[in-house]
Amino acid sequence: MVEEDIRKITGVITAVTPILERLNRKDSLAKIQERIRQIQNTEVKVLICGEFKRGKSSFVNALIGRNICPVDQDICTSVVSIIRYGDTERVIRYFGDLSHVQKAEIPYADIQKYTVGRADQVQNTLYLEIELPLECLKNGLVLIDTPGVGGLDPRHAFLTTYFLPQADITLFMTDVNEPLTTTELDFYNQKVTRYAKHSAIIINKCDLKTPEQVVEVQQDTVQKIQNHASTSKEPNVIAVSSKFKQAFNQTHVEKMYEKSHFSLIDSELQHLMIAYKEDIIRNIRDDFSDLLEQVIEPIKIQLTQIKMPDPKVLTELKQKETIIQKQLYDLNNPSSEFRIKIQQKITEVREEVINHLNEQSILFSSNGLNKLLQSEQATKENGGKWIGQQLNLALESLGAEIVLELRHAFDRISRIEEFQGMLKYQVKDFSYSIMEVNAENEVPIHRRLMSLVPGMGAGFATNLVVGSLAGVFGFGLPLFIPIAVGLGIAAKSHSDTVRASKVAELREQYQPQITVAMQQLRTFVESRFTEFQQVWIKVVSQRVQEVQTTLQTLMADLNKLSQNQKTILSRKMELERLMNPLVTQKHMIDLILSNPFQAHENKEEKLRQDPNETIC
Repeated sequence: MVEEDIRKITGVITAVTPILERLNRKDSLAKIQERIRQIQNTEVKVLICGEFKRGKSSFVNALIGRNICPVDQDICTSVVSIIRYGDTERVIRYFGDLSHVQKAEIPYADIQKYTVGRADQVQNTLYLEIELPLECLKNGLVLIDTPGVGGLDPRHAFLTTYFLPQADITLFMTDVNEPLTTTELDFYNQKVTRYAKHSAIIINKCDLKTPEQVVEVQQDTVQKIQNHASTSKEPNVIAVSSKFKQAFNQTHVEKMYEKSHFSLIDSELQHLMIAYKEDIIRNIRDDFSDLLEQVIEPIKIQLTQIKMPDPKVLTELKQKETIIQKQLYDLNNPSSEFRIKIQQKITEVREEVINHLNEQSILFSSNGLNKLLQSEQATKENGGKWIGQQLNLALESLGAEIVLELRHAFDRISRIEEFQGMLKYQVKDFSYSIMEVNAENEVPIHRRLMSLVPGMGAGFATNLVVGSLAGVFGFGLPLFIPIAVGLGIAAKSHSDTVRASKVAELREQYQPQITVAMQQLRTFVESRFTEFQQVWIKVVSQRVQEVQTTLQTLMADLNKLSQNQKTILSRKMELERLMNPLVTQKHMIDLILSNPFQAHENKEEKLRQDPNETIC
């Protein structure tokens, strides 16, 4: 269906190319033709996500028939693996931080070395790009295996959330033995439904349950998703067994493939890939239809004048001129309803982002630092540097979250219909680091002595009281016992004083840095809004020029027709020769992917049910 739709659009473009070039639309036409050419080479990125220990890596291995992603009961994937087609096996490692990513090619055999373990164990690896000469990847399928969310390492959730908006299709993985948790439901509702363009839910390890039990788990999953998620659409839930699929990969016994239910995965991926590419085609169709409409409308106006050369027609044309002038005014005047609407929208989303940033800043500046200072690690050797590392990790995560919020906010504004797809702005990543320091100052000698006084005083007081009592009852006690009590209290007081001094020094050194970091982040946000403001003003200026050009062309042609009535007939025929093919082809382009009988949907449903159609 995708190839057929591309063929239809290409046919329409070919039919009207001479006319559009004649009407000075060559540049716009070339852009659409380039987008058509790119569809054939467009990759479709499929991201697999979910909580840890749900079998995501096993699922990816089973799907492509190669043991690429490390799997083991005792290990968890800690970096992102991007698997795509390549003529030869090749692995590129990306490491460092997102503000300064470095890369290096590594041996294929070292994949596990850089994908399993803590950040320091994988040497700060962020993700791997793995190229494989597999037939199932030749059609542009790209698989993204992500770390499990919900574990103890926040870096896993951060990497998954960072790559989620970049995916075209999202598969949310659950475990047949683990009913959906509140954490999973929150992640699905807040992340998957928000960023996924197309998605499905995969219940893995169905070989551990009977078919009847698997059906119950599927029904329970659908019910929980519908009750918890902010969408009324019933999710597509597929139960599979990666274990049986891997057995099929090794033995090629068809029964193993049937029991794995991976035929449903293959057909669902095929369906989602078609849906994704149809979205691209639909956008191209709509843009090309708009282009034709922009060309047809002025011709229609001119034909109206030719058909009805009387005062009524001229009045109507004047009204049309007024409408165009109103459009020109709305675009050009900062106080117009359109411009105010855009400014209000920007102010609204800015307040949302700033409020979110303020909330996070308060948590970061107060609770975050206090918790770190109260931990035992803070006052150990190099405890100050440890705090700095934790603060920088939290700052990097907060910065990435704010960048995602900005991208989402600007994307909402860019979709306003008045911009006609012209507004494009990419938010750059936030980069700032807190300097790591240690508490190295010695506690002043007078404070050390003062910390001993309460203990020594307690010792002498104890000696006096106990000595007096001993005298009353007629027995004596050794002098060292009360003195020892005092020394113990003095030592405890001294230790507390040293710790409090170190904590106070670390707070003095880090609190101002945190304040500066939050200010830097606020400045970053404000700068992005300033840049965005400049971009949309530039787009409006461009549209003003286009409307002015259209108006000037229209009025020039109308004046010419009014002055030379002898050319009306020939002009009418010329305009009809231009317009009729455009109208016909616009009607044809509007029918693509808009069949009222939904024939293409029936074919897709048939494709889902056909087990012979496979992805891998």
